[in-house]
Amino acid sequence: MGPLLIFFFYGYLSTVFTILLTKKAGIETSKMFIPFYNTYLLVKLVEKPSYWAILSYLPVTNVFIVLSIYVELVKAFDQYDFKPQFLAMLFPFVYLPLLGADKNVAFKGVNHKKLKRGIVREWSDAIAFAVIAATIIRWSTLE
Repeated sequence: MGPLLIFFFYGYLSTVFTILLTKKAGIETSKMFIPFYNTYLLVKLVEKPSYWAILSYLPVTNVFIVLSIYVELVKAFDQYDFKPQFLAMLFPFVYLPLLGADKNVAFKGVNHKKLKRGIVREWSDAIAFAVIAATIIRWSTLE
């Protein structure tokens, strides 16, 4: 029962970190404190399928889904560089509230255009994802 509670709180707290950003996107702050519904609102904000809200509460998959939501959320605020996306994945509890408090950052919406990336960016994205994925998988399954 203990690990399930940890995964629930991870899924719930992941949306609480985004309160300032979702407020800028037009979502009422009070709605972001309602478990499960807040995750659904966040998934809809980044224009992902509704079942992502369920996957964000399941063990192991929740980590990948939540990190993907963070990256998409940061992109919706016009942060397409590697650094903001990397910080959103590694330090969301610090970076997302800071980004939400920044007066120069505004909600732009999800851009569905495929951005051209250089070879360095492609490799750095792949390496960052591999390191984070390997760490999380090892932590959650082998330990």
